[in-house]
Amino acid sequence: EEQADDESRRPGRRFQGGPKMAAAEDHKDQAAEDQAAEEQADDEEPPILQTGIWRLVADAALTAAQLRAYLEAHPHASAAVDAHGRTPLHVLAMNRDALSLDALSVLLRDRVDAARTFDARNRSPLCLLFLNPRATAAMLGCVLDECVRVSRLDDVVSPNL
Repeated sequence: EEQADDESRRPGRRFQGGPKMAAAEDHKDQAAEDQAAEEQADDEEPPILQTGIWRLVADAALTAAQLRAYLEAHPHASAAVDAHGRTPLHVLAMNRDALSLDALSVLLRDRVDAARTFDARNRSPLCLLFLNPRATAAMLGCVLDECVRVSRLDDVVSPNL
């Protein structure tokens, strides 16, 4: 037993740990694999993203003015839902290149309940925005404020008894 302890302390040898350490390492490996698979799935562009509002909100060069003009010409476009249950707000929240407070505000003004819509993976636009490294506190606050405001409206319109 002393020999085993000596081997684990030699330079260049890593401490192996017990069963709890092994389980924790397995959990970390599985989590990393799951995250990589999810990122790959998100990177694959479904055919619907190649047209209309989807193409616009996924575009790296999107501006709030373009989005506003598109929604004026297509008033119901912000209510669209893709095959993954995502709204245009979900897709914009994932857009690492063109994400802006102005663009978020345009979509939220057009469809207030979009902030509380969950996709097929049970993720809200706020969750996706939080995962976006370009998101600012102001952007998160804007979406969160809409979530709270819509919740209050729901309580007024249909109070829980």
